[in-house]
Amino acid sequence: VYSKWNSGDQDINKELMGWGGSCVFLVVSALVIKAFFGL
Repeated sequence: VYSKWNSGDQDINKELMGWGGSCVFLVVSALVIKAFFGL
């Protein structure tokens, strides 16, 4: 990721969005599962 950023690759934005989206999805799904089984 860092090397792409240094070379000025425009795909870095898509890659960051992908990573951010997957992280958010993991956190949200973990919260939903915890709430579901916490009832």
